[in-house]
Amino acid sequence: TLWYKKISALTTLGFDRYSSIMGRSFDLVNKSQKAREKDYLSYNYRAILSLLSCEPIVHLDIGAGDGADPIVKKYDEHFEKIYVEPRTSELGSLGATGGKVIGKAISNKPGVHKLNRTNADELSSFLEPSGEFAWLYASTQLKSFEVVDIAEVETTTVEQVLSELSITNLDYLKVDTQGTEVDVLR
Repeated sequence: TLWYKKISALTTLGFDRYSSIMGRSFDLVNKSQKAREKDYLSYNYRAILSLLSCEPIVHLDIGAGDGADPIVKKYDEHFEKIYVEPRTSELGSLGATGGKVIGKAISNKPGVHKLNRTNADELSSFLEPSGEFAWLYASTQLKSFEVVDIAEVETTTVEQVLSELSITNLDYLKVDTQGTEVDVLR
């Protein structure tokens, strides 16, 4: 235990010392991501999509949030959209996108799980926020990771969702579940 405490202390010291550098790095990553998004949205794939797909592209968005995938928005007519989101605050806006909305969470087994609701609701997770991880993610926004409520949410599996919707082929999968992506894919 003494060894563990020393490592924890050194880790904390390192976080404190480099927080301003890592915060700037995080900002640069976000700016770079926005630049890439703008770049790939500048191309017109509509003709290619029309030639490649006579049926809609089946898009399953797990942890959909507001359903803001830029490619799906831009080429909406080519996609059959399925949004899975346990946070009820997002369900109305997802419904307005014209996709199917499932107000549950995806896990490796159906049931009920505890969702740690955070100040920044989009950061809510089945996992309890870790101070070290939260700090790495956004050192300037630690309050965003504070748990404000624990809600019980119904879970289902990818297989169940596809079966209930009679979908045999999935073309495009997005998973954003704040650390439980591996469980979703099991």
